[in-house]
Amino acid sequence: SYTQLFTTDMPHFRPLMLLANRLSSIQSILSFERWEGYHHFEDEKGIGRVAILSTFLGMNLGANAVLFLLFKLVQLGLIFIPPTETTSSSTTIQSLLHCFLSIESNTLQLALQWTVYSIFLCLFHLGEYFSTCIYNPSVTTSDSFMINQSK
Repeated sequence: SYTQLFTTDMPHFRPLMLLANRLSSIQSILSFERWEGYHHFEDEKGIGRVAILSTFLGMNLGANAVLFLLFKLVQLGLIFIPPTETTSSSTTIQSLLHCFLSIESNTLQLALQWTVYSIFLCLFHLGEYFSTCIYNPSVTTSDSFMINQSK
C-alpha cells in the first residue's frame, strides 16, 4: 500500500500522504474490491469488469483523440474564431474554443504531448487485452488490460 511509505510523524510529507491515500482508493476501485454480490464483477472473467474497463479506455482514447485534433488544428492556425465579447448568451463551446485559441505555444505543445501520451497509453492497454484474446483466449480476464499491474 502507498500509505505505508509515509509515517504520521512526517508533517512535511502530508500532501504526498494524501496523494498516496487517493492512489490506494483508485487501485481499490480498479481491483473491483467492493463489488461483492454482483456476479458480473466478482470473477476476473466477469463481463462487467471487462465492459467497464474497455468503456473507460475507449472513452479516454476518443476524448484525447478529439483534443489532439483540436490542439493540432489550433497550432496550425486552421481554426480561427474572431474574438467577441463574452456575454451571457455565449455558449460553452464558444467559451472553450476561445480558451483553446488563447493558449500559448509552449502550453499548446505540452497539451499535444499529453494527448499523444494518453492515446498511446490507451492503445497499449487495449492492445494487451486484444492480443491476449487472440493468442490465448482461455486465460483472458479483466486483468489482461494490465491497468492495475502495480498492485
